[in-house]
Amino acid sequence: MENYIISTLNKLNYNNNSIIFWPRQSGKSTLISYYIKNFVENNNDNDIVFFNDDKMRNRSSKTKLKHDIGHTMVTKKYTGVYEISFKNENYLTFCSIQESYEYVLHKLKPSLIIYDEFYHKNLNKYSYLFEYLKNNNCKSIFTSTSIDTRVIKALDYKNNYYINIRKVTSEDPFIFENNYKSYDYNRLLKTELSYKPIGLLDINDIQYERRIKLQRINEIANGE
Repeated sequence: MENYIISTLNKLNYNNNSIIFWPRQSGKSTLISYYIKNFVENNNDNDIVFFNDDKMRNRSSKTKLKHDIGHTMVTKKYTGVYEISFKNENYLTFCSIQESYEYVLHKLKPSLIIYDEFYHKNLNKYSYLFEYLKNNNCKSIFTSTSIDTRVIKALDYKNNYYINIRKVTSEDPFIFENNYKSYDYNRLLKTELSYKPIGLLDINDIQYERRIKLQRINEIANGE
């Protein structure tokens, strides 16, 4: 794995709730696979709900997990096409946000929720999911190739989500609020995410990293 994936994985393991904004082909799915691996190896008898936009993506995600961390899976006859049995009696259920998923959350009461590739177009369908996260002690990871501040605000109202953003190339820009253009990172830092403390925000940008280092040096110099 790339060093930045390993570094981010360590941050995900440290924080209970995370939002990942990475461009296509940057390793989001691999990151999720190995987070699940760590989770099932260090927990017992937990339910995981893995959200996608539709059933086709559910199948793709299951195939990816089998490829990456198949050795952590346990074959059981009663495991359905949208379920995976892991070691230590941990179980993962795939769910489509387009379907009635409320019963799944109510029945399973998962301790980990993963949503791979969420989009602003489904914002109205997230309401029960957001409500579940609000009222239950549940770890969560959301990933997307497009930055949507409405989703950030809905999730991060307590300022307890770790947010990781990888800078995109000109060939594959982020889609921000329906505008197909390269994202303005300075605007992102100065406005939408200016409230985030250092430990809960990582942006793969040299200028940002330098600013954070200088800020930390000043804090140390001032005895903070």
